[in-house]
Amino acid sequence: MKRPAIFLWGILLFSTISCTDYLSPRYNDIVALGATNKSVTIDAEPNTCMFRLTSNVDFGAYVVSGSEWLKFEENGSDQLLCYASRRNIKLRATANRGFPRMGIVTLEAEGRADTLFVKQEGQLEPFVQLQVTDLTAAPEGGTYRFTLETNLPARDIRTQADMEGILSVTYEESTLTVVMSPNDGRNDRHIHLDVYSITQWREKIGSVLNITQKKIQ
Repeated sequence: MKRPAIFLWGILLFSTISCTDYLSPRYNDIVALGATNKSVTIDAEPNTCMFRLTSNVDFGAYVVSGSEWLKFEENGSDQLLCYASRRNIKLRATANRGFPRMGIVTLEAEGRADTLFVKQEGQLEPFVQLQVTDLTAAPEGGTYRFTLETNLPARDIRTQADMEGILSVTYEESTLTVVMSPNDGRNDRHIHLDVYSITQWREKIGSVLNITQKKIQ
């Protein structure tokens, strides 16, 4: 028995689409683009690093502004256009004579994006350390000064208390000044004042000032 010609043409058309075009982005709504290792850490000397990729589309790789010390090894630029078949990208970093730093790289394609991080150690290690970490404040309040040891600029120092009772906190020329309000409440105060900084690696470093203040009798 002969099969109708229209049936045979249907099989041929289905086979053609299944074996070729189906794998192209036109027939595949799932866009794959990313790296198996989202973050790498390198030492302070001039160095290279590599990210392993998964992709089924052409894409662009870009070093985010502010990371000028980081370039793609292939072309020495902060931009790299890649075919879907690419399975890795390599970057080169200059020597870091300062604090640890972090560069950001984005992978971008239509319908998909990913973010990668390059952490580079530095020759300097940031620190924020109070010489005294306990304060017994007078019930009537007052002004108290502490020596803060740090190698960071004043603009990078932050403070945060876990309850009310502190009127102001300022930092200038290695001196942390804390102004306490009178404790006219019903209970004694036990305040933790966090003195800290956030590094480029997005890590928190610092000290905690433990403040005890009895209520006014």
